Amino acid sequence: MGVFIPLDYDISRIKNATEVRVVENLRDRLSDSWHIIPNLDIAKENRPYEIDVLLIHKEYGLIALEVKGGPVEVRQGQWSRRHVPFDVAPPKQAQNAAYALRDELKDSDESLEHIHVAHGLVLPDVVSVSNSDIIDIERKQLFLREDVENFKDRVIDLALMSHRSQPLTDVQATAIIEKVRPDIEFVWDPQSQARNARISLDRIMREQTRALATLDQNQNVYVQGSAGTGKTKLALQWARRALSRDDSTIITCFNIPLGHYIASQFGELDEIYAGYFEDIVAKLPGLPPLPAKPTDPTQLENYYGLTLPRHILKNIDKIEIRFDTVIVDEIQDFHAMWVHVLLALLRSDGPRRFLTVGDEKQNLHGREGVQAVLAFRPTRAELRTNCRNAQRIGELLHSMGGAEVASASPEGEVFVIEANTIEEATEAVITEVQEMLHTEVWDADRILIATIGQNERQALLAASTDALRFTSYEESAEGTITCETVHRAKGLEYDVVVLVAPREDVRDQLMYVGASRAITRLVVIAPAPLFARMGIA
Repeated sequence: MGVFIPLDYDISRIKNATEVRVVENLRDRLSDSWHIIPNLDIAKENRPYEIDVLLIHKEYGLIALEVKGGPVEVRQGQWSRRHVPFDVAPPKQAQNAAYALRDELKDSDESLEHIHVAHGLVLPDVVSVSNSDIIDIERKQLFLREDVENFKDRVIDLALMSHRSQPLTDVQATAIIEKVRPDIEFVWDPQSQARNARISLDRIMREQTRALATLDQNQNVYVQGSAGTGKTKLALQWARRALSRDDSTIITCFNIPLGHYIASQFGELDEIYAGYFEDIVAKLPGLPPLPAKPTDPTQLENYYGLTLPRHILKNIDKIEIRFDTVIVDEIQDFHAMWVHVLLALLRSDGPRRFLTVGDEKQNLHGREGVQAVLAFRPTRAELRTNCRNAQRIGELLHSMGGAEVASASPEGEVFVIEANTIEEATEAVITEVQEMLHTEVWDADRILIATIGQNERQALLAASTDALRFTSYEESAEGTITCETVHRAKGLEYDVVVLVAPREDVRDQLMYVGASRAITRLVVIAPAPLFARMGIA
């Protein structure tokens, strides 16, 4: 969605119904890279000018739009509406206002000395105009009814038709906003763009998950959703609804970082056990201490899949607490016996709600949690739209088998950096992150380094310095960069993700999960053949 300046602009301030319609179309059909300023007055000594809508884009510059509603027509060079000639022909009116703004900007700041303001005329009630009758304006500058329905491509065409149009720097964009809207504080930088993107995406996701929140009226539920469709947010909504009913509740997952995030949403509430599975069961009152975990990594899967759940089920009658509602996020990560453990913890005389969300495409461990849930014939539903990732990232994920990205989502960025060894990848990560921190001024806590394996992660942790610290999710602090494997990052989201995969033999599933962590910017550091396989060569 296009972004208003100011962000909370009240569209009801526009008194002209045609202009309202045009502004709403611009807002809904442009990406968040476009900023929209309606009703801009320009005071000049000889006469005032008004720009009905000013569009600002870092790549495409400035576009001033004049809007004329009703049956506008042009015959033999004469512009009129309902057969009444205009005092000033609309194309000339649009041009004059654009030139007036250009001159004001040039005089206000030396960085805007060579600024160009393109101009266009919007006639939303006109179906067609004879090309032979059009004067003082090119067809690309003219927006008729059908063009309003396709604003995004048409405004880009208009911007590109002039050789004087040029990208804006952050300094120029900020100077323009300060001049035309001096009454608001506005900083044009990547982090501000990301913040606006999160606001837009959160709104879309809330609308999607709200419709499925009432599924908790059923006893057994499974909701399928690809990466970015809002599974965790739905699970959290279920948990809050359960607490509002005074249900004793568990909300859990397999992943430790995701478990910490879920727990952080509920503070120290006694009515809910929130966190990753192993931590939750270890806290159950009355359960004997968990068996010792093997030090051999090859034995861990057997410990989690058999030893741990067997211990709990063997001692189930010793556990002093039972629950009304159990909620599982990323159920595909669960062993089948964990499902039976959680069902055994439901109170026999209670509502026995067992609510789960998951995505088989993200089953990196090859476990059977989903199959175990489906065996109980749950009420099923699907989250169909990716509401986490910006357009370019979402389109990439869609091509890899993910959900279709929300049409109103922000634009976003995808970049690639070729690296064929861990050493090359480590150097590329350091260079890229330093650029983000010091030139683009990103906050460190907005960035995730997601590595394809432990070797790549260990290389980055070893490369940490006092000036550039890479840490685990649990050790992250102000000024540090979180660096985790894709497996551990599953379920998390960050404004910026640097996906590190410096070898070709990487499963598509891992690349999909890693890329899906990024909200507005994705940087893939990998060999060139891997880019081609992902469709971003």
